[in-house]
Parts: sequence; structure tokens; C-alpha cells
Amino acid sequence: MRNASHRPGRNRSVALACAAAIAAAGLTQTGAVASPVHAAAAPSLSQVTVTPDNPHKGHGFKVSFKTKAGGTYEIFYSTGQSGDLLKSGKTVTGTISTKRLGKKIHPGKIMVGVRVTVGKKAKTVTKPVTIRK
Repeated sequence: MRNASHRPGRNRSVALACAAAIAAAGLTQTGAVASPVHAAAAPSLSQVTVTPDNPHKGHGFKVSFKTKAGGTYEIFYSTGQSGDLLKSGKTVTGTISTKRLGKKIHPGKIMVGVRVTVGKKAKTVTKPVTIRK
């Protein structure tokens, strides 16, 4: 039996992994469910829209999105070379709409992004926008 000394270590690690999985599932040795562990809700972000699609310089654009979890949001833009935060705040469930943002952004192609953060988890969605002269 070559390398027989490695087997007990492997069996021990498999047993520890199984015990950790059972503990994470919340089961005790009696089969009863242990008290639940409350985890932060996952961030949800959908239906991100930027209107108008191609705004004129100085007029800005509106951003709206839907979320199902409370947390914080950030609306930002990036030109590839630079970028900036346009607005941030706390989310509520439902649709969030902003007033006109980005009135001072120079003409050209940019990416407008929305980031929703719940606890330590975040979800980001970006949309391309072209600012016209």
C-alpha cells in the first residue's frame, strides 16, 4: 500500500467538510432545524433606463431603475479616461427615478452605471449613452 498515510488525512477533511455543510444547513444531530441565521438580502437591480438615449450637452438625462431590497445606490458615469459620481442615496422597494443628471458632461460616448449595495454585496448595471453637441 503505497501512500497509505495520506488516506486518514483525506478522510478527516471530508468528514470536516460534511460537518460544515450540515451546520450550514442548520440541522442538529437530532434532525431538528437550528435557529435560522439571518443573512443580508441579495441586491436586486432591474429595468435600468436612461432617457433620452442621446441627450444634448447641457440638457442632462434621467435615470430610473427598479430594486426589491433596501440598501444604497450610486449613479455614476465613465468616459474610459475619467468618470464621476452623479448621485447617491438610499433605496426603497420599487422604482427610483432621478431628476436630470450630467448637464456638465462633455459631448461624446459615456457609460452610465447604477450600483445597488446591500450589506457587503453589490450589483452594477451599465448603459451606453452618447452626449450630442
